[in-house]
Amino acid sequence: LNLVPGIVVTVLLTRSLGDAGFGEWSTALAIVQIATPFGDFGLEQVAVRKAAAARHEERDWIGALITLRLAFALPVAIATAIVQLVVAKDAQMAATGLLLTGTLLLAPLSMTRVAFQTRVRNDLTILVLTVNSILWTAAVVAIAATDGGMVWFAAAFLASAVCSVGVGVFLGSRLSRPTMRGSRRLWRELARIGVPIGV
Repeated sequence: LNLVPGIVVTVLLTRSLGDAGFGEWSTALAIVQIATPFGDFGLEQVAVRKAAAARHEERDWIGALITLRLAFALPVAIATAIVQLVVAKDAQMAATGLLLTGTLLLAPLSMTRVAFQTRVRNDLTILVLTVNSILWTAAVVAIAATDGGMVWFAAAFLASAVCSVGVGVFLGSRLSRPTMRGSRRLWRELARIGVPIGV
């Protein structure tokens, strides 16, 4: 069901932006998608395994994952923003790229979903995905209907991501509230196993 809005969004974006505009949009989005794995490096898989194996330390492992991902996110986002500015053809494409790059800074907060995975709560994972899908589709329909430009689409993309991450954080923290304080002690173990997997 979540694939259907994706088709609608693609059609509306293509018609609204035209060939050249959709190409620019796709380029800016592809840059973000290429950068995304550099903020993860396989850390999530390791945290899921560690949290599931030692449930009494689950909050610590999730906290360590979030804080380490935050440490990675800033330099990755800065590098991605620079690439966006270099590649951009004009100010509109540059603004679009920077807004889309903002989603990289949200990714660490979405790591509360580890609490879903350790409990095999796939329904909650799909719920967060569906919220994002509905919000993004509704925004695209509204912007296309009012002849909004690429920057408006990018702002809506970021806003829908903020909302869906917020839902994920709310649901995840109800299952397991991450412990941030002192979580750096687990960074080395996470990175030791996760980074080689990511590479």
